[in-house]
Amino acid sequence: MLVWNKRRWCCKDPDCPAKTWTEQVAGIEPRAVLTDRVRAEIARCIGEEAPSLAEVARSFAVSWSSV
Repeated sequence: MLVWNKRRWCCKDPDCPAKTWTEQVAGIEPRAVLTDRVRAEIARCIGEEAPSLAEVARSFAVSWSSV
């Protein structure tokens, strides 16, 4: 299980067009629930082993809709 506390940065310059932004890390898309590696592993499990989606969700401790 990965727990990531993503920092939000803000610019105190009133002319800054961004105002706020957050950290970005390769392998984790913005607003992603799962990392790229976990998504690939879930897809492999479903493709090779053909279990139910609920079973895969349980084994990765995520919701059915995430799978």
